[in-house]
Amino acid sequence: MERSKSMVEELELAHLVSTIKDQLVMTYVEETRSLAEALTKKTIELAQKNESLHRLLLNTIESLAATLEARDNYTEGHSRRVAMMAKATSQGLGWDQTFQESLEIAGLLHDLGKIGIPDAILNKPARLTEREFARMKDHPLLAAQILGKIEGLEEIARWVRYHHERMDGQGYPEGLAGKAIPLGARILAVADAYDAMVSDRPYRQALSPEEAVLELQKGRGRQFDENILEVFLTVLDNPVLDNLEKSDHGIVVKSNPL
Repeated sequence: MERSKSMVEELELAHLVSTIKDQLVMTYVEETRSLAEALTKKTIELAQKNESLHRLLLNTIESLAATLEARDNYTEGHSRRVAMMAKATSQGLGWDQTFQESLEIAGLLHDLGKIGIPDAILNKPARLTEREFARMKDHPLLAAQILGKIEGLEEIARWVRYHHERMDGQGYPEGLAGKAIPLGARILAVADAYDAMVSDRPYRQALSPEEAVLELQKGRGRQFDENILEVFLTVLDNPVLDNLEKSDHGIVVKSNPL
């Protein structure tokens, strides 16, 4: 009889332990589910905040670009065209969306440093003197100083700083050569040079798209990265660029003339 009682007690204890374990498991599952829901909700909230911050940043960037264009008639539309062509080129090179968007921002702001250049130099209706040109060459440094102080734009600041460097080391501000020049800067250099050539300036008329492409070809390997130039020439007829063709200050060629 004592043995039977002991067996009953053992069974009751086992049942109790099993019940407690089931309850603990259910509690753990419920708490885990609640935690997962809370984390998901928090993640969504953070994503929404990040999206809002991203939009705010882009709005700020557009305002900066508009401020520059208000001072320099030549720059009107130039930064937007450079941004679009540079982005299309980076896409053609196979870079991801993040890189493309960063390069687009860099294109919009690559001439931001001209804010610090006197109007007498910026809008001079003749070729700049050697001294004036030396002052003009400060604009990549000024832009990099401004952008480098904005969290998240450090790499963009580097690209802007070096977009006037040349593959042969004869550019400015530091005379970097070859792959020492950041990739983003090498892409900007091609887009910037092309749009500058097909844009009217106070001291010269714009080149035709075909003439500008020939000039780019002359700089292949010396001024411009050969691989980037090759891809750039293939994206000039990108449909995304079509809406830029009728700008008052620059022309995007619709088809590769070579």
